[in-house]
Amino acid sequence: MHNTDFNADVWLSLNNKFQADFLAMAVLKAKTKHDIWDQLTPDQQLKVEEKIKCKKGKHGKKGKDHHKQQSV
Repeated sequence: MHNTDFNADVWLSLNNKFQADFLAMAVLKAKTKHDIWDQLTPDQQLKVEEKIKCKKGKHGKKGKDHHKQQSV
């Protein structure tokens, strides 16, 4: 890993070695988001959904500007 040359075989080997860990982390992240969502009130869930929709603009900037315009 400390070599100056990139070795695709070494990278693939490491990736395969930790694939189960990556999957476990992804599952834990999804479960945590689900658990947090379940703790929100319906009004809070609606606000989160609105923020998510605003962030889907191109390059992230459109969503921020769009949200500011709605607040004014």
